[in-house]
Amino acid sequence: MSATRPFVDLRLNSGAAQAEEGFWPSFTDVMTVIVMVFLLALVGILVRNFELMEQLRTTMQAEREASAIAHSTAEAKAALAARLDESENELALLRLRLLRTQEENRSNLEARRQAEAKIGQYQEEQDHLRGLVAELKTSQQRQAKSIASLTRQQQGLMASRDKLQLELGRSKQRLATLKKSATSWQDRLKQLNSELADSRGDYSELKTKYDKLVRPARSARGKQLVEVRYHRAPEGLVVDLKLPNKKGFTRVTMNELHKHLGQLKKRYPRELYIKILLPEDSGLTYNEAWTFTNKLLSQYDYYYQ
Repeated sequence: MSATRPFVDLRLNSGAAQAEEGFWPSFTDVMTVIVMVFLLALVGILVRNFELMEQLRTTMQAEREASAIAHSTAEAKAALAARLDESENELALLRLRLLRTQEENRSNLEARRQAEAKIGQYQEEQDHLRGLVAELKTSQQRQAKSIASLTRQQQGLMASRDKLQLELGRSKQRLATLKKSATSWQDRLKQLNSELADSRGDYSELKTKYDKLVRPARSARGKQLVEVRYHRAPEGLVVDLKLPNKKGFTRVTMNELHKHLGQLKKRYPRELYIKILLPEDSGLTYNEAWTFTNKLLSQYDYYYQ
């Protein structure tokens, strides 16, 4: 038996129909895959966008926090700068007070040493006078014994008795004079003790005034700050000036200093803050530092107007 052979399709365009039937299912599968890939890509993009939005929110929050921290840091820095200026001004005032106190202490110590030396001298003289009084008492006792002996020999020794009585009167006068002198020295000693007590009271009063003066009374906050540095150089007394909103100091003469400060006072009559800088090794005396500081502050500083 022979194998069955299929019949030949004799219709027109039978090959095209078979090709078309095989093409459309493949095209549908490809489009389905493309659509699924597009949807997956879209989902991935949306997820990535959500992540980027969260990162953007986090970044903006961090920027706001950093801005707040920077603002608070700037305020703290300004407050610290103002406090530093106040501390430097207080230090300059303290140096002035220290110079004055040191000079007053030296003068008080010298006066105290002199008073103590005088007291020692007076005490030595008083001891010497006491010795003389003791000797006079001893002499008086001896004279009394002699008088008693002479009384027993009165008839034969009248002339000697009169002489001894005369010597006794002179001795009593000398004793009275010495007692008066001793009383005068004692009064002088009491006066010196009173003067020493007054000096100690003056020293305590000066210390109390010094403690009151060191309390801060001025502030550079909101003022036009002018810094003046005053010290002694090899060529003499020099002045360095730093104007408001300037970075460095400029060496000026006294006339130039008063000219600049006068112009600033006209421009800022109630806002001019004069900061006097006295270096530790300025080489100035107390009178020089105090006169310069008092003159500038009383003429130009807002606090003393």
